[in-house]
Amino acid sequence: MLACERGHEDIVHSLLSAGANVNIQDNKGWTALMRASKYNHISIIHMLLQANANPHLKKTLGGSNALMIATYFGNYEVVELLISKGIDYKYLRKDHGDGWNALMLACENGHTQ
Repeated sequence: MLACERGHEDIVHSLLSAGANVNIQDNKGWTALMRASKYNHISIIHMLLQANANPHLKKTLGGSNALMIATYFGNYEVVELLISKGIDYKYLRKDHGDGWNALMLACENGHTQ
């Protein structure tokens, strides 16, 4: 997760080649894909998806998925990629209590693209 967050492509590649669990979640429900989505590391996201990262997993607190995280931070290319991979852009997070979707998060933060 730290390698994905910090953009260390070579380390991510080595870890995936060694059989790292691409879908493991930390105690807050974050995955490597979520971290890469937050920090806009598109090449790492490609690697993770090729290694069968599940883009539908949700954070424990709030219920956001990788797409919602990317829209919140305005990472347009990541949003396009995740939608092209079939992630449900209409998903409403219920765990957070607000029923918001990815579009609402983008709008809240002024990310018009």
